[in-house]
Amino acid sequence: MNGRKGEMNHMLVRIREKDLRVSEWSGGVTRQFAIFPDGADYGARDFLWRVSSAGVFQDESDFTALPDYKRCISVIDGEMLLEHGDGSRIRLTPGIVYCFDGGAPTHSYGTCTDFNLMLRKGRCEGGLSFLSLEKGEQRDLPMARENRGLNPRVILYCIRGAGWIRSGSDEEPFAAGDAFFAGGGESIRIGCGERAAFMAAEAYETDSSGETPAR
Repeated sequence: MNGRKGEMNHMLVRIREKDLRVSEWSGGVTRQFAIFPDGADYGARDFLWRVSSAGVFQDESDFTALPDYKRCISVIDGEMLLEHGDGSRIRLTPGIVYCFDGGAPTHSYGTCTDFNLMLRKGRCEGGLSFLSLEKGEQRDLPMARENRGLNPRVILYCIRGAGWIRSGSDEEPFAAGDAFFAGGGESIRIGCGERAAFMAAEAYETDSSGETPAR
């Protein structure tokens, strides 16, 4: 994840607040939950995928151009209007996930807290999902097991609620604000003691041609 070597192969790891990489930018502050490969640097653009959350404090800001990456974004608090260089617009409110070309000129309006996944074009695939669970519900999230790519990873961030998360033989309690990393291609089960909501980011490598290798 963020310099914690060896942990990326564990089935379930709690992402501790002290391990987050925090950076300021023109419109707010970003917290980096995970970056791959281990030791990659966002500024150097040498990463394959990255999961982060940004607090957007200014009413208007420009997205950094990332022509080599696909962006997936959602809002976990507040709302945001995105406008691309071609004039197209989309309004994001909690629960809506939107993916677009990281190289597209993009201007944002509104203050919010967002959740982001960046994927290197031709090298990674994946996606971002909003999950809502009712009190007492248990749900399997087989996203890491179903894809056929290399090094499947899932990052889970709890927006609200409480309960437990299990992956393989590992189990951890969760509450609002907790984040977890799951690897090893195991399915994930969430059990809720109260109504809960999550953001789930998944990523896996393809081969150099951009094809997902068969197993």
